[in-house]
Amino acid sequence: MVIGPDGNHETLERDTEGHLLTHTDALNRQTRYSYTRAGLLARRTNACGDSLEGSWNRLGRIVTLRNENCREYRFGYDRVGRLVSEADFDGRETWYYRAAGSGLVTNRRLYGGVMQAFEYDAMGRLEGRRGRAPQFTDWG
Repeated sequence: MVIGPDGNHETLERDTEGHLLTHTDALNRQTRYSYTRAGLLARRTNACGDSLEGSWNRLGRIVTLRNENCREYRFGYDRVGRLVSEADFDGRETWYYRAAGSGLVTNRRLYGGVMQAFEYDAMGRLEGRRGRAPQFTDWG
């Protein structure tokens, strides 16, 4: 049980491997979690019964998330398992481009053609980003 600074109680139930099975908040709303045999999150179901399901590839990387409306968020990977693309629940795609030697993401192309460039220091730490920030609207 977790008691917050305001005195509210939250309860967390875990299995023997430490996976979170249920979370009950201060209003007694319960979120349930289930896992694959490999221990990866397979489904999260909230108190309203809405669920989010994940599917994974053999390397343990998320491939799809399916929401309560049966819409999918998809992830694409290259041959060595690096993220190269995402398509959100509305089908908006993001593409990642990497430097051949380091494998660091040098550019990202967002929905609507917005291109962002990334700069790194000698140790491969992100130093900066150039390009417009993504500007999504309700209609796309």
